[in-house]
Amino acid sequence: MTADYLGAVLDAKAAAAPLGPVQQLVLAALAEHGGLTAARLAEHLGCDRPKVDQSLRTLRDRMLVRVAEYQRRAGKAAGVYVITTAGRTALAAAKETT
Repeated sequence: MTADYLGAVLDAKAAAAPLGPVQQLVLAALAEHGGLTAARLAEHLGCDRPKVDQSLRTLRDRMLVRVAEYQRRAGKAAGVYVITTAGRTALAAAKETT
């Protein structure tokens, strides 16, 4: 099994599971605006930060988003999240079903 084939299988499996409403909003925001921290996403979406954090954890576990870099402010590091190819596939599939 080649790495390209395995990657395509994993992308398809991650994209196949349905997205929750906040997960879909998070993916759409990342697709439109590029890399954002959890705080910026919550602010942009007008959602509670815990909901955004939970969505990011789930999306990261499903490999639909990844941390591209860390920004350090006031001594704390904040991950900057970006959408993956699998995330774009899942978002397109979700838009087709709505």
